[in-house]
Amino acid sequence: MILVPVPVRRGGLRVEVAYTIAILGGALVLLETFWRFPGTSEFLLALLLGAVIVALGATASFRPRNRGPIGALIVLVGFASLLVGGGFYLGALLTIVGGIFVANTGSRSFARSPPSTFSAQALGPPCPRCGKHIPTWTAKCPYCGYPEAN
Repeated sequence: MILVPVPVRRGGLRVEVAYTIAILGGALVLLETFWRFPGTSEFLLALLLGAVIVALGATASFRPRNRGPIGALIVLVGFASLLVGGGFYLGALLTIVGGIFVANTGSRSFARSPPSTFSAQALGPPCPRCGKHIPTWTAKCPYCGYPEAN
């Protein structure tokens, strides 16, 4: 079994499951390579395809901005491993599904802006006459003119 260090990111469970499925499919392609093709000419090609799938799945976890293109590459390599005849077919199908999931998760690395809600204190005290908030930089209500000089 090949252990791949995959860090836990704050991308959510959906992202974690997406590239885990792709890595599992790549691991099945590698497992089938050693089981079915030892000593044949397809061995190196199937070994390369399985290693590329695992590497792309791990790269998807490290490069959240590039998940779309990486997912597309995982799908293409999954189809290539299916044509070679590797991966117990389940590995190739898991790779294709995982690649589609990785591509659909997209980039979630941008910072979300905080909501633009203000407290009543930030808006200033309410006007006793009209009830609207008086800005803190003025002493007079801009809406009704309170307090008026009599």
